[in-house]
Amino acid sequence: MTHLKILESRLKASKRCICWLAFPLQNKGMNNIDELITQLQNPNPDVRSGAVKALAKSGDSTAVAPLITALQDESELVRGCALQGLKDVGPPAVPLLIAALKNRDRKVRRKASCVIDDIGYELKEVGDFQAVGPLIDALKDPTSVVRSHSVTALGKIGGAQALPAVISALKTEAVRSALDIGVCYRAIEALHRLGETAAECLIHALKHQDRAIRRKAATLLGKTGEAGAVDLLIIALKDEQPRVRSRAAHALGRIGNPSAVKPLTIALKDTAPNVRINALHALGKFGEYTVAALISALGDPVASVRRHAIAALEKTGSNRVIPQLEKMVRDEPEDSVRQAAKRALRQRRH
Repeated sequence: MTHLKILESRLKASKRCICWLAFPLQNKGMNNIDELITQLQNPNPDVRSGAVKALAKSGDSTAVAPLITALQDESELVRGCALQGLKDVGPPAVPLLIAALKNRDRKVRRKASCVIDDIGYELKEVGDFQAVGPLIDALKDPTSVVRSHSVTALGKIGGAQALPAVISALKTEAVRSALDIGVCYRAIEALHRLGETAAECLIHALKHQDRAIRRKAATLLGKTGEAGAVDLLIIALKDEQPRVRSRAAHALGRIGNPSAVKPLTIALKDTAPNVRINALHALGKFGEYTVAALISALGDPVASVRRHAIAALEKTGSNRVIPQLEKMVRDEPEDSVRQAAKRALRQRRH
């Protein structure tokens, strides 16, 4: 038998297993549920995944526990089916999902928090707040993915305890390892869902002695998009560390508040080229209003800064820059900058 025929034979066998298990249950008694639970031990992952799907569709409350157990299956296919099955079950699965948040296996905790996160709005709609307390406890989980799903779920479900817990989580996560920023993003989004601003929660992190934490705080302030973050970021433009100043300039461009134009213009004289580059791109987002400042940067002593000045001027869409670009094409000594000026001119003329 050829390899192709062997594969076709196995595929047909797998489909027969799945079709048998997915066949509508004629009798929704315990015997059928028990049989499906038994099939979760079948050595064939296709059979186990079929059993998981059938359990999820059964509508029987006794199917929830086996589905949670299936989250630990060795097969990624089965685990994925169990995860989706629990989402389909929805609120009735919550009590056992809450228990799963304390499971020793981090994979189970991760998937349990994922399910609660996914059905968060549904829980809010039906007024089911029983998961809020356990989710708050899960904010201390050593696994960042669990904390991330938990804080997002709290933002969706809401309730009197959710807001202070999310605020506390953002303050805590902001001064955690600078490499662990994902939970902070989720916490900011959760605060916005709850109708709260996030900038004030990051003040302590922006003043942290660890420069990496300050850099992280500047990034997060840009993520908030809040007017209240602007003054904090303007202060950060004077941080002793260039990478913090650079992030602050980038964040101010992301927020786009006009009050940042003057401080960003001053930052074009910063001693660090990367700060000047990020200030250029931030100013470029303000259009015609900042063209004069950007043109002045065409004379920067660092070639890469001059090249980025051209890119920032392109963002403004202004034709005032054409004479300067023509001059750069003639007189610019650095080839990469000269070529950038040529490209910018071509785009202006088309």
